[in-house]
Amino acid sequence: MTARVAALTHPMSKRMLSRIERLQRRRDVDDLLVIAEPLHVSPLVLLQRPSDL
Repeated sequence: MTARVAALTHPMSKRMLSRIERLQRRRDVDDLLVIAEPLHVSPLVLLQRPSDL
């Protein structure tokens, strides 16, 4: 995942991605856009709680 994100010119370390996943780091709009792209999902999906899916 981090390699795909880096390929989109938004470097993100594994630690940074992990902290976002564990809600220990604030998500910027740029982060959401870059994470959603390689997952082929809307950034809005990343904002939903698992129970909302």
